[in-house]
Amino acid sequence: METPLHCAARAGHDMAVTLLVQLARGCGEDTISSCKNKAGDMALHLAARLGHAKAVQAMVNATPELASEVNDAGVSPLYLAVMSRSEAAVRAITSSCIDALAAGPSSQNALHAAVFVGKRMVEVLLDWKPSLAGEADGGGSTPLHYASSDGDRSVVGAILCAAPSAVRTRDSGGLSALHIAAGMGHARVARALIEACPDAAELLDERGGTFVHAAARGGHSKVVQLAIATEKPTLRRLLTMQDGNGNTPLTSRKTASNPAGPCIDTGCVRGTVSPSEAGPCGEMERPRHSKTDREDVG
Repeated sequence: METPLHCAARAGHDMAVTLLVQLARGCGEDTISSCKNKAGDMALHLAARLGHAKAVQAMVNATPELASEVNDAGVSPLYLAVMSRSEAAVRAITSSCIDALAAGPSSQNALHAAVFVGKRMVEVLLDWKPSLAGEADGGGSTPLHYASSDGDRSVVGAILCAAPSAVRTRDSGGLSALHIAAGMGHARVARALIEACPDAAELLDERGGTFVHAAARGGHSKVVQLAIATEKPTLRRLLTMQDGNGNTPLTSRKTASNPAGPCIDTGCVRGTVSPSEAGPCGEMERPRHSKTDREDVG
């Protein structure tokens, strides 16, 4: 059942939240802040989800350990605060709670969600805990995989500054962030990933294909040009490299353009969504990414 504190938190009445917490503590009822409703949400979850920063601040000031609790969906207040796009609510938690959890659904963390909010939110989280950049979700995708799929080069750059080695991480399907960017046609993102970690260009997916294969299958000529318009032998040789089926990027493109041919996975991140697609408890639907309208889509 919901307590008066749940109601005050949902409405964003920070003064009422403060008063209720103080009254409860004065009466020796410290447990009111940790009471959960039928969805397993504490009052802090509700305030964080709705971006009520002052209400969040009032609760974590009184009981900072609340930020280490998850609801029945396995979602932390910090993750919900990021989803609400309230930088103030996120800062209230990260500045007051050393041991705050960043957990989200499907083993995501708050940085996975921040990718879809923007560079500033990503920087706030990385300043607080840089190690978030190296954590993978249930499908093996890191925040850099998500950012490479979305195509925002500024977000990719922020993550690379904190964790350049994340470029080498492959998901459960063998895809690196570079494969993802190439398959989605994000040429400028692909270039940034190669510049940050040149040897990532030689990473192979589970089919033995490079990022050039991924780009060719999707018909993304601007990404393929990264290997053509270069003097680096390591990149140019990728144009003739065969994947596990004996296909070069050129023959991969021909196969992909054949209607009778196999269904081609263009390398988009599986199971990533934007914050607006999350359910009320943080549950995530799993649509496939479509191309964004970034300038670098080729």
